Amino acid sequence: MALAMLCHEAGLDITILHFDHNLRAESAQEAAWLAEHFKALGISFYSETWAFDAKPDQGRLQADARDARYAFFKRKCAELGISDVLLGHSVDDVAETFLMRLFYGSGLQGLKPMQATTQLEEGLTLHRPLIQVKRQDLRDYLKAQNCPWLEDPSNANADYVRVRARYWLSKLGVTTDLIGLSEKFEKLDVTLEPLEQNLILKQSKTEALLDRELLQKPAFLQARVVKAIVKDLTGNYPPRTKQIEGLLAHLNTSQKPRELGHLRWQCTNDGVYVQTTQVK
Repeated sequence: MALAMLCHEAGLDITILHFDHNLRAESAQEAAWLAEHFKALGISFYSETWAFDAKPDQGRLQADARDARYAFFKRKCAELGISDVLLGHSVDDVAETFLMRLFYGSGLQGLKPMQATTQLEEGLTLHRPLIQVKRQDLRDYLKAQNCPWLEDPSNANADYVRVRARYWLSKLGVTTDLIGLSEKFEKLDVTLEPLEQNLILKQSKTEALLDRELLQKPAFLQARVVKAIVKDLTGNYPPRTKQIEGLLAHLNTSQKPRELGHLRWQCTNDGVYVQTTQVK
């Protein structure tokens, strides 16, 4: 809401895209309220409701919701001829994301700070103009403008890792420190990029050949290469650390193929051969 009102106040011609995740009974009413609010301001508003036969698996819920949300953005932007999307992430979102990824054992690439601009393959550019602004400052701005807004009740649900991360960040007051740390990780990631590329001997859209020397490298570099291959060949989220460790242990002791991340991995005399097992 704060981002929308800032753009409106600046006289920008904007269109609001709202995705109703359909996970709470009141979400439809909230979408209707937003439609009326922006209609009164003369701002174009489009909304879509996430349709699913059964509630998504809890372990994949947030990732699936994000995929569905971005699919809507891409589809609607293509329909309306929009090439730039502004997202309302604050500095608090940046720190929370870093802490969550650290908890889940992300590699260096996952610990890099959220970028102000992201270019998607579909020709869509995502902008995050508020990633240096505190969430409370945005609430204070809305109060000063006498502008109402809605708070998602799930933001107080401690079942979600992000909510727990938010709690500890507020208690410890280390938001700025974590962002500084993520920036250092980004510099280290750039340093390691050539080492990663040297271990990938050949790569196409459906297969890759990795240097057998990969199996003798430090664990963090091995995991980095595995995650990069999964992302490049399938576009999927990388496997968890334990799964990668299991794969590498297998490749070190057997030449039998093993599947992970919709890929078939096999240690051969020529190197580690990787091939897709799904149609992209």
